Amino acid sequence: METPVKKTKIMGSPQLCFTGNHLHEQDAIDARVAHQLAEDETDFYKRFRRYGRGSRRLEIKHQLPSLRAHEFKSEKPEHQRLADLSVKAMQEGYDDAIVRTERGILKLV
Repeated sequence: METPVKKTKIMGSPQLCFTGNHLHEQDAIDARVAHQLAEDETDFYKRFRRYGRGSRRLEIKHQLPSLRAHEFKSEKPEHQRLADLSVKAMQEGYDDAIVRTERGILKLV
């Protein structure tokens, strides 16, 4: 079943036609889209876990020193719990990108 076409006007640009995730107008190069998405802690955790996996992939691809996240103190005490959660998620994502029996080998996820 084909995805229905949704036309959207983006920040003053002409009507742009999207099919699924594909943009069909070349004049959208300078277009910018602002998103304001509702997010709960589960979404937050999943996003930072993806960041951790991505960090490990970049590390391997570009032969960089370890990019594994480290704990840090947030500027505002009320943000510390989320800072800790983001680090935990990134570390788990980073570690998941490594085959546990063969440290240093990237696992395709």
